[in-house]
Amino acid sequence: MADVGRPRGLIDYVTLDDAKREAAGEPPRPLRQVLLRPRPVINFLVWGAIGLAMLFALGARSHTEISAAPDRNPPFMLMSDGSIRNAYTVKLRNMKSLPRTMRVSIEGLPGAVMWTDAMDRASAARNVETEVPADATGMLRIYLIAPPDTATQDFSFSVVALEGEEERDSTQQRFTAPGN
Repeated sequence: MADVGRPRGLIDYVTLDDAKREAAGEPPRPLRQVLLRPRPVINFLVWGAIGLAMLFALGARSHTEISAAPDRNPPFMLMSDGSIRNAYTVKLRNMKSLPRTMRVSIEGLPGAVMWTDAMDRASAARNVETEVPADATGMLRIYLIAPPDTATQDFSFSVVALEGEEERDSTQQRFTAPGN
């Protein structure tokens, strides 16, 4: 306040005790004593630890993710050869800043094969590879076909990013068959 010709103390950031002490003519407490009290130091350490934990969680997370949703109508389709077909919408999430090739596989459904809209049924296999753009979610329509004697059961779609660290993820799904 001395720079603008006003008395000291019109605008001040001190505690009431420090203001009384300065009004009585005592010197102000050193800044080190004001800031390095136990409570601010403990608060700083707690918030710093929380921040470091969040940074660790952000850095340690997987950059590959899969989610799948079965078609609701019809839940299954009987093919002319007696096999059973289910359809799923699968979303592949690439959280890297470069495009990656991802392999989607079936786990736990014996004899089943799959294909996408970009393929024909003759090239159906247990694995499908697709390119997912950088920082994006790629969608696939997957048709899953199983032998005629397959019952309703759980299986999983798994994804592996083929470039880099080969990160993996999987999602549990249900294969629907007639009579269940």
